[in-house]
Amino acid sequence: MILNFSRPTILDESLYILAAQHGGLFVYSLASYVWTVQAVWDLNRVGRANMNLFTASLWILLALVSFGPGAIVTGVWYFREYAMSRTSFQRKQEFKNT
Repeated sequence: MILNFSRPTILDESLYILAAQHGGLFVYSLASYVWTVQAVWDLNRVGRANMNLFTASLWILLALVSFGPGAIVTGVWYFREYAMSRTSFQRKQEFKNT
């Protein structure tokens, strides 16, 4: 009697699909993390926010693990739009020829 201890082919295929799905989620999470940290850095660069980038990146990482990439992108986008909306624009003075 010959014993075959190899994995069934159906299990190998399902593990490959599972690994591909997790790899896609990892890439999406990494891209979301990089974008959100870059958005905070950009707000600091233009002077719309005043925060430590290292601390902000740790908070973003904690929120990414807790809530997921979609929620953290939404939250940082809301923060970014709020910070940019505080910008005051000066009106141009119109000169009249009299």
